Formats: sequence, C-alpha cells, structure tokens
Amino acid sequence: MVKHESNVMAISTTPEHRPRFGALLLALVTATAACARGEREAPRLYENPTLGVRVQLTPGWKELGDELKSRGGSLLSFRAHSLVGAERTFLERFPDSLIPQLEQWARSSFGYVGEARRTTAVVAGIDALELTYPVSARVGDREGKLIYWVVRPGDLFYILRATVSSKAPASDENDLRAMIAAVEFHEPR
Repeated sequence: MVKHESNVMAISTTPEHRPRFGALLLALVTATAACARGEREAPRLYENPTLGVRVQLTPGWKELGDELKSRGGSLLSFRAHSLVGAERTFLERFPDSLIPQLEQWARSSFGYVGEARRTTAVVAGIDALELTYPVSARVGDREGKLIYWVVRPGDLFYILRATVSSKAPASDENDLRAMIAAVEFHEPR
C-alpha cells in the first residue's frame, strides 16, 4: 500500500503488503542491474512504405501511429507530396513558395508562434530548408520548438515536422537531428 503525505511517499511493509513490496524491490533491483550492465533497448526501424520513408529510431523513441515520440514528449512526423504537375512559379521559388503554408500550419497548432530562424540542414544526404519556430500553447508560457525540414529528392518533396517541448531534455533535439540526417527515402507504394 502506498500512502501519500505531502510530497513524501511511504511504502507500507506490513505483513499483508510484504509480497507486493518484495516484487517491487525485485523489479527495481533487476532494472538497476540491467542499467549497470549497459543493456540497451534493441534498435528499431520505422518504415512507412506509403510515404517512402525509413529511419532507425534512436533509443528512447517509439512509433506512435504515424508519428515518432520520445520519452521526453517530442514528436516527429513525415509528409510526402508530389511535384508532378506543380505550377512553374511554385517550382521556381521552391522551397520558399511553401513557407506561407508551413507558417499557417504552425499557427493552427500553437497559440504563440515566434519569428522563424532559417538555416540549411542535411536530410538523407540532401540539403534541406530548416525552419525553427519558438512556440507555446499561450503567449507567456515556456517556449518549445517547432522545426520543419523541407527536402526534395526528385519529383517528391518531404516535410519533416518536429515539436520539442520546453520540458524535453536537450538530448531530444540531438536525437531528432541524428534521425533526420540518417532518414532514407525510397519510392512510395
């Protein structure tokens, strides 16, 4: 039985609760021993044949529907779009012609969206547009990040969208960057 008193948690060791306490202690010792031996989770691969995306997940990340999620709450998603039949002016200005739509998407998702920082990143060995926005649910809240990467391998372009919570560890953004650098694009099915 667990009793909560203010911020202190006490574990009851009365005779009727000792079997549960023993199981809890065994689980804790087993987990601690595994960490001490350096055991890690097995590497996992995220593959979405419909989008033509494949990426090795960094430890601590899992597949959650069509998104990848970290233990810290950061998210990564992928979208693929064809450029076949696109207007000439859109193509001539690409990827800048896409920025207004990305900003609209950001504003529909967050109460506060700050000024974007623009840079170039490498996604799957290809130079990509990177836009990083400071974001929060409301003005005045701690800011997280919204990051878009736009990459064009051939007649398709991909939008990779990541949200990094203000509470997420710094390792989340490092993991994101490692995964997007190693992502593989192939012909969608």
